[in-house]
Amino acid sequence: MSMYRVLIADDETISRISIKDVIQEYFDGQVQVFEAWNGKQAVEETRHIRFDIVLMDIEMPVMDGIKASYKLKECCPECIIIFLTAYAEFDYARHAISLGVMEYLVKPVEAEELVQVMCKAMKKKGIEGVGREEREQEIEEEIREAYLKDNGAAAGVRAARISADAKKYIELHYMEEMTNERIAGYFNLSVNYFNKIFKTYCQSSCKEYIIHIRVEKAKEFLKLPVYTIKEVGIMVGYGDSNYFTRIFKKKTGMTPIEYRNQVFFQPET
Repeated sequence: MSMYRVLIADDETISRISIKDVIQEYFDGQVQVFEAWNGKQAVEETRHIRFDIVLMDIEMPVMDGIKASYKLKECCPECIIIFLTAYAEFDYARHAISLGVMEYLVKPVEAEELVQVMCKAMKKKGIEGVGREEREQEIEEEIREAYLKDNGAAAGVRAARISADAKKYIELHYMEEMTNERIAGYFNLSVNYFNKIFKTYCQSSCKEYIIHIRVEKAKEFLKLPVYTIKEVGIMVGYGDSNYFTRIFKKKTGMTPIEYRNQVFFQPET
């Protein structure tokens, strides 16, 4: 069974998470879900990962969904785009036709409608993908052999490159469920081998680096009073706010609320 790569691009955290939850619940074992907060990040993600299906919100900061979809199609012309819009009256027909958009969903998205549209998209991708899966497996095997080939200095260069790419991957996906197994699998490496080279070239374990990135991102979000502590935790990959607080305090010596208070209520000098 093929694993479909799905990107959800939506600046509204609650909307993005609810869509992700529905997809993972109904298509467990069939999809790998990624997230982006704006159109620019969605385009950046596409440069690293070939997506099968993209759910693209139209109204987003930094880069809107229309512009992002045009750029995304340049990088990944075979991906299926599904527009998300807050308006029942869809005013982007010309763009939708130009981009080959398969469907659009009105927010808040109903679970049943989302499942139906996803089934339609996955069926379409399955038909288009016949005969291509074997070629992709051959390419992945070549990459794996190149990574694992051990011939002195060249092996060191490859290992350093994997470590650097892994750090970039973490920095892009820190808000998602992140495990050593997932990252190692992305590079087609065994977990033990991946952990060994990451620690050697990054001077920390992969788990510690994930925590470091999440805490640093949390600091940035905590400076924005529009987000609650719980929302900040969710945005950096911690659905349990109590666990987020423990991790944050362990790394910074203060709770998220204490950090926020320090930022906004620093005594005058």
